[in-house]
Amino acid sequence: MIAACPRLHTLFMDRNYHFRRVYIVSRSLVSVRLLVDPCNYVMDQLIIVCTPSLEKLIIQEQGNGPRIIRVLVSPKLQILDCLRTNMMSTVQMGKTTFQAMVDNSFMFSFRNVKILYIIIEALKLNHVNDVLKCFPSLQQLHIWSLMRHIPMRINDKPVDGTVDCIHKHLKQIQVINYSGKISDVNFVKFFVLNARVLELVKLHIPFIIHNKWRSKQRKQMNFLDRASPNALIQFEGSVSRDSKRARVVGFSLAWRLGVGGPRRGKPPALIPGRLLAAPESNPIWPFSLMPLPFLLPPLSTAPPPRARHGGRLQPPRPCARRRILRVRASGEAAPPPSRTQMIMDKISGGEEVGGAGGAYSYEALKRLDRLCSSICESQVGKIHSNVPEIVTRVQGPSVDYDLGSDSKIFDVLVCGGTLGIFIATALSYKGLRVGIIERNIIKGREQEWNISRKELMEIVEVGILSEGEVEQIITSDFNPNRCAFENKGEIWMENILHLGISPAKLVEIMKERFISSGGAIFEGNFLSSISVHDDLAVLKLSDGDCLPCRLVVDAMGNFSPIVRQIRSGRKPDGICLVVGACARGFEKNTTSDVIFSSSSVKRAGNFGVQLFWEAFPAGSGPTDRTTYMFTYVDPQFGCPKLEELLEIYWNLMPDYQDANLENLDIRRVIFGIFPTYRDSPLPAAFDRILQVGDASGIQSPVSFGGFGSLTRHLGRLSNGVYEAVSEDFLDAHSLRLLNPYMPNLSASWLFQRAMSTRPQTNISPTFINELLFANFQSMQKLGNSVLRPFLQDVIQFGPLVKTLGLVMISRPQILPSIFKQVGLGVILNWSNHFVMLGYYTFLSSFIDPAVRPWVESLPPRNKYQWKRYLEAWKYGAGLDYRQEE
Repeated sequence: MIAACPRLHTLFMDRNYHFRRVYIVSRSLVSVRLLVDPCNYVMDQLIIVCTPSLEKLIIQEQGNGPRIIRVLVSPKLQILDCLRTNMMSTVQMGKTTFQAMVDNSFMFSFRNVKILYIIIEALKLNHVNDVLKCFPSLQQLHIWSLMRHIPMRINDKPVDGTVDCIHKHLKQIQVINYSGKISDVNFVKFFVLNARVLELVKLHIPFIIHNKWRSKQRKQMNFLDRASPNALIQFEGSVSRDSKRARVVGFSLAWRLGVGGPRRGKPPALIPGRLLAAPESNPIWPFSLMPLPFLLPPLSTAPPPRARHGGRLQPPRPCARRRILRVRASGEAAPPPSRTQMIMDKISGGEEVGGAGGAYSYEALKRLDRLCSSICESQVGKIHSNVPEIVTRVQGPSVDYDLGSDSKIFDVLVCGGTLGIFIATALSYKGLRVGIIERNIIKGREQEWNISRKELMEIVEVGILSEGEVEQIITSDFNPNRCAFENKGEIWMENILHLGISPAKLVEIMKERFISSGGAIFEGNFLSSISVHDDLAVLKLSDGDCLPCRLVVDAMGNFSPIVRQIRSGRKPDGICLVVGACARGFEKNTTSDVIFSSSSVKRAGNFGVQLFWEAFPAGSGPTDRTTYMFTYVDPQFGCPKLEELLEIYWNLMPDYQDANLENLDIRRVIFGIFPTYRDSPLPAAFDRILQVGDASGIQSPVSFGGFGSLTRHLGRLSNGVYEAVSEDFLDAHSLRLLNPYMPNLSASWLFQRAMSTRPQTNISPTFINELLFANFQSMQKLGNSVLRPFLQDVIQFGPLVKTLGLVMISRPQILPSIFKQVGLGVILNWSNHFVMLGYYTFLSSFIDPAVRPWVESLPPRNKYQWKRYLEAWKYGAGLDYRQEE
């Protein structure tokens, strides 16, 4: 019967008699629910095999339950209900069997289980802790205690507190039959002091309780020292003489139908910890004083069976004992789609292209959210041993490869073509043999890039774009440009990110020029591995082809597999999250916002975030406008997801732009994550491999646009790479000189830290806006020579000293909050970069002119090295920036 239902979604086996062995195979089955009769004719085995879609396994046990339960190949299983003490040795998931509630291995089959219901004889901490080791992603734990007698001090012994789910995921704990004894107190106390993301502990007490008892329990649990500041404890006690009768309501009915114990008379008591209301000084107060709803919805809309007065609840008896398997198949209602999903589903996703912001579909959004979550949930400083090894160093020449007699050796192979095509074209114009490897096709995205004309002219100076072609790619030109912070005043500038250019047109021009100069393109192929030999680097592609070259240029962006190998999968030090949309229907559309903040710290998921805005007129129509909302966060568990930020975006954007969302025609939705590292730029780690663009981390940690950074460094990098290839200076030491330490880039970390919220700093929610406005107001007073470079991500020593000095003189009261916001360690580290910024400014201003003639007379290798030193001084001090006439 089950095999004949290829679309079976839910299987409900209701009091099945004499079926001692049930074997289920179904690729579509999502939920299995078993109701066991308390008579002697119990099911002996329940075996569920090859159910890749199974998410729920629910055993509504009223008898002894199946003696053996096996679940094999169910990678999506999220809800497991309910395990019992006498079943633990016979419940098997994949190759894992519970042995007296103890298991010492990591279970692949359990990795997605988020909700677990168990019945235990008593609250024994070591038993439950051993079970939790099997569920690394568990978010909800529901326990029914049978209140068997156990020694009073059984939970005093230390247990393993390093269980993954306790530290990272466990949000809710519910205990039925909490007695309040020392052993039970220690049981709950362990989770209170160790669960870092805990939100709710719900305790059902089988007797009448009062406020003094609750207060004593809270003190015994050391609740004021809880690991999670968001934690809330809720006590529910009996309030009538009928409580004994009410407590016999079945375990499954009590929880899944929302009964949760007797509730006659008074509402449940809440103990929020230190405070009963959110203080005004805390912008990220984590909870309201209402009970948090459980994530598990009711599984049935039918009313629960009634018990006769004074009697036990019994299921209806069958008319006759027959071998009947009662199967109920139904389609359970899926959760309603979010507003973001509904908006994105209405928009044609378009063709995905490489580079940041090159995908617009809802599927791509969820994919990026999963990637962001995996980054945030990894441990700080942890070295991942399972990072794929893309690059391998092989001693000796490349003699083991059959490259063919007509196979040409490239001087440079660029991996990543969207932004890599610019340096590839520049190198090809210098006479090098260059190839590009691109996973998709080399094509610019539909959404415009915003840039200043001065930055765009850097490409013209390199010689790969003409001024006439510049005018062809410009789609919009607008002025003035605004900076403002929460009604504290506005600062208006001219010619800052005032151009909108078409990436599709620009990349197409570069592609044509690259091909016409003799370049080769390998589209639809991704990099599989690189073998670095003494004479060559050999790249193996996804289609099996091998390409030899002298130098590999990694332009694969923030998530380059080579960079991941170099950093050993280390968690980034910061993340910029960006969401936005391009829409039609804005009446006011002649100016832009470079940075705008309309509110103080807001709540996003479990985090408090400071939200910033950018807005630019779009070239696709007179009423088309692109608005971005972005924030800076420390990558840690619970970071807001992009979809959560988009939901906030739809709520706030209409007020920010003085528009009605219903009157806007959403053209595309934009989103991206930009991880940043303090030790940037990334120095070369291998011979014959060099990172450029976002892969090297050369962009400012404050900005989330790699194109402006690429134009600034394009001339320096193309000249340096050409010299390195021409002179065969391709060892790792020589290539490191092309991505040198730059103190102005490292000094930018203080600004990103100041613009991001930090929990438990006890500063005003308006502080970030006050600090930014104080700095921008001071820079405005000091003139364009100070403000304009900063707005284009260039930090210089002189303007920085003037700005800091003026802020300290005009706003000395803000200094203590700065130390609280960014931390003393960050300020001390930043001071080193500040001193080096001054040192590099001195070297570039006074030493460079004196030694440059001498450098020209040096031997080739020494000359190459000294030219890189001079460039590092100049760019590291921000002196490559030239004010516009």
